[in-house]
Amino acid sequence: TFVIMNKKFLFGLFAGLLLFSTTYGQTEPMKTADRLKMWKDSLNLTSAQLEKLWAIEKEYNPEFDTVKFDGVFDAAKAREHTRQMKIKEVLTEKQQIRLAQMEENERKVQGQTASTQTKAKETNGFPSYNTNPLPPDKTGVEHTAIEIAKQMGLGWNLGNSFEAIKYVPDETRDDGVWRKTSGKEYPDESFETAWGNPEVTHLITDGVYNAGFNVLRIPCGWDLYVYDTVNAKIPDFWLARVKKTIDSCLNRHPDMYVMLNIHYDGGWLETNCNPDMQEINNKKQKAYWEQIATYFRDYNDHLLFAACNEPNVHNEVQMKVLASYEQTFVDAVRSTGGKNYYRTLIIQGPSTDIDESKRLFYAMPKDVVEGRLMFEVHYYTPWNFAGMTEDADWGHMFYYWGERNLNPKDPYRCPTYGDLNFMKEHFGMMKEMFVDKGIPVVLGEY
Repeated sequence: TFVIMNKKFLFGLFAGLLLFSTTYGQTEPMKTADRLKMWKDSLNLTSAQLEKLWAIEKEYNPEFDTVKFDGVFDAAKAREHTRQMKIKEVLTEKQQIRLAQMEENERKVQGQTASTQTKAKETNGFPSYNTNPLPPDKTGVEHTAIEIAKQMGLGWNLGNSFEAIKYVPDETRDDGVWRKTSGKEYPDESFETAWGNPEVTHLITDGVYNAGFNVLRIPCGWDLYVYDTVNAKIPDFWLARVKKTIDSCLNRHPDMYVMLNIHYDGGWLETNCNPDMQEINNKKQKAYWEQIATYFRDYNDHLLFAACNEPNVHNEVQMKVLASYEQTFVDAVRSTGGKNYYRTLIIQGPSTDIDESKRLFYAMPKDVVEGRLMFEVHYYTPWNFAGMTEDADWGHMFYYWGERNLNPKDPYRCPTYGDLNFMKEHFGMMKEMFVDKGIPVVLGEY
């Protein structure tokens, strides 16, 4: 089964391939209701005492439920002294001693937890974002990959809107050169219009659907928006922004399908399928997909996740590294549970290329469920027809392709390689390797 994804704008323009206490790390402060109950039970307070003690805390620590360090030692010391004097007016000596013990114990617990978190970060690289895994839930995700592939028809790529990079004049130069920015410089700002594309709204997704496409592929950047690089934390605003586009498809057109991936995204994974980067990239892959999968966990099987885009792989060593990245992807998504336990996932071949996949790809990732994986390749052959926009020293543009479209009066512009038979031969390779074994193949770009 082939799902054909094209890259033509609705306006008929060929899009082409565009690459587009007060201690840090403390545990979450105790909730108000729990703290009040603890005080009342442990200190044996009357309702009047409890009310006065709470008023003191709110006066001298206005953000008591989200403790904030003000950095001014003398002011903090004076404030604490005044707080203690007022507490003495409310509590007995035994109650004061007990309160001090409780606060000291809480500080110790926070310190131990912070130490544990620091140790975990040193061991694992990034914190785990799979903090609330759910039991497997098959509701709405009953269909296998084969069944879903049969429902997926022509698809449309969103292009580079969601991995565009903002450029600004380079302040260190006076020759007019511009430089790339990232989410570190412009937190919580979407760059989707930075490369000339319009904001993605339901007008675009409606147009795609009405033109006959029932699949939207969202090439998405995530790393470029991460400003908390220490924790590899995807900003909430960006997850919400992507969600808005997914909803504009699936809420308005329930028979549509959406493919969401980590695209080129600055090349952190795509250009680093090598042993030197394998460990850190697997940690980042795990952190990102735990966040993405958890955020979109409640969607039905019309939302599919894809591990990456076009991983630059041309030898066996690189292929083994890519295999580890894709296994990490599958494991991370499945571990979040719920509908993600059964969601169909898409695996990319080396360089997402048919020839390289035939030569190097040796096995799909291990999965806890059967029949929920697809395989993805891209096809731009012949490039002279599919990608060139002007003649070059190494070759010239082809204007025609396909047996019925060749122009015998203009042989110079007819293809000299990559004809229809070549395509059928290559698609046949994928059929033999995957389709005949029950694994659908997605032609993600062509």
